[in-house]
Amino acid sequence: MSTISCTGRYSGYKMIRYEKSIIRRLENLNDRDIILVGDDYLTEYISKDLKKMNRSFHYIANVVEADLMVEKTKQFVLVAVYSGHKAYYDFLLSKGLIYNVDFAMMNIGGFCREFNAIDPLLGYCRKSDAIYHPYDILGEGKYKIAIYGSSTCDMEYAGIEKNWIFYLYQYLKQMGIETTILAGGCAGYSSGQELLKIIRDINIICPDMVIDFSGVNDVSSSTYVEGYPFVGRYYKRVWDSIREKPEVIPDSFDIRNIQDVDYGIKDLQEDFEIWSNNIKKMNAVCSAFSVKFLSILEPMVSRGNCVIDSELQSIMENAGGRKYNYIKQNKFCDKIIEIFREVPFFVDFSSVFSEINDVYLDGVHYADKGHKIVGKKLAEIVYKRIDSLEN
Repeated sequence: MSTISCTGRYSGYKMIRYEKSIIRRLENLNDRDIILVGDDYLTEYISKDLKKMNRSFHYIANVVEADLMVEKTKQFVLVAVYSGHKAYYDFLLSKGLIYNVDFAMMNIGGFCREFNAIDPLLGYCRKSDAIYHPYDILGEGKYKIAIYGSSTCDMEYAGIEKNWIFYLYQYLKQMGIETTILAGGCAGYSSGQELLKIIRDINIICPDMVIDFSGVNDVSSSTYVEGYPFVGRYYKRVWDSIREKPEVIPDSFDIRNIQDVDYGIKDLQEDFEIWSNNIKKMNAVCSAFSVKFLSILEPMVSRGNCVIDSELQSIMENAGGRKYNYIKQNKFCDKIIEIFREVPFFVDFSSVFSEINDVYLDGVHYADKGHKIVGKKLAEIVYKRIDSLEN
């Protein structure tokens, strides 16, 4: 088995980002050697973490292409890639390895619970036995708050034990406000998917307040299909796969000879216009059901400048293939703030980490310090608006 050295790209790496996740993935390692597989930004993050944890490992860029011979009693394979997990998974199974026994997969971003269900409206989700699936529930208080967003408010997507939603709940409790929080954020969602989820669920879960915490995934349509803001990239992949197998498409209701998938009229507006329109629609839906609405423009790494890695631009350009840069993020934020100036349901958190060190795990996600800051500041805002929930 050939190996290559894993050299670092970022000189400012100061902390172990995904230690808890790595420990969880390696719980069946025993005394075996680690083979780290992958060739993207996530692989590099995980390799640096392993070194910081004093874990030795062999590195292979692409296990599918490599002539891999694994002795299951001596070696354990850890796959750390942003996308393309299935090819690695199938290949390792074909070699006789058992998932979570002889190999493990770092999930999207490296540290979230796996998604396990197709959502016909939103593309994908997590299915649980909870009465309000797919929501995580905190508390059983008087005020019910539903929270929507992407990975930055996904309860299962954190390199730390608790995210800002937990701290929001705790800070409100300290202020004497007992809440039930329905955490509906989902890694990879954009504002279009969040809007659709609100429309679908609002009259079923009946919240007193809805908080949408978003923005970063809408910059340059990073997680939805460009021109189709209600179509997530995975959603499109699902339908592309179905289209390639016409025999699985039912023949009924005069639906014949399916040749293509139509996602509606193409939306040629700029990213900030799409986001702001979705936010206005969220507010309109909430108003129709007498639910208070709060839109938070989430923190943007380009508005703070203080992150763990010194080469900020390199991080942003390698953050999940998003190719963010200062100009795009700042233009997006500037336009949004201009549109929603003096709008009572809008709060700008884009610069909430300005001049604060060690708050980011990567170009998007926060360390525990960052989550505490967001939770506390948002609790103060929600506290001031609680009285209006009585009316």
